[in-house]
Amino acid sequence: MAKILDVAQFIYDELGWVDAWRLEKLTYYADSWFAAWYGEPLFNENFEAWVDGPVAPVLYHANKGRDSRMSRNLPQGDGSALLPREEAAIASVLDFYGNWSRERLIEQTHKEEPWLEAREGLGKHARSSRVISKETTMRFYARCEAKGNKVPRRPFDGRPNWSTEDVRATFEANTARWAEAIALLADR
Repeated sequence: MAKILDVAQFIYDELGWVDAWRLEKLTYYADSWFAAWYGEPLFNENFEAWVDGPVAPVLYHANKGRDSRMSRNLPQGDGSALLPREEAAIASVLDFYGNWSRERLIEQTHKEEPWLEAREGLGKHARSSRVISKETTMRFYARCEAKGNKVPRRPFDGRPNWSTEDVRATFEANTARWAEAIALLADR
């Protein structure tokens, strides 16, 4: 499993310097979409529902107060430590969200169920350290993809994403659907 600082460093390596708000949101989306696609989080660290959207305290503290405001190197972050599947998922997220402004990223997260659920009952500007549920996040983004919404493209890792039961059910449904045509062809 990846570490959040390695993911953030990979984002810096791919995009160059991005401000702290964008780095937090892009890292959040990388974790969220990875979970939606693969059924497990990209990393263990949690995001909290801060006023400006999801923030991971571990990343916030590692990125805050570094020597140079424009530095693209995170202490303890190693973008090359990621597995190819992790890199592909993050790259897909960056292809989709990478050019978004911090304002657009914040606005988008504020519309989405995981952040809204964690902020429930709080005022617009209330501080919060409530954790955004990884389970809610995984289900929400998987539903977005299933509904056909405009979302990052699921990376192809060379392996089918279907379970044996899914393949069997699809085969049986198609066999039943085409039974009459198959019977006609068999007679010829």
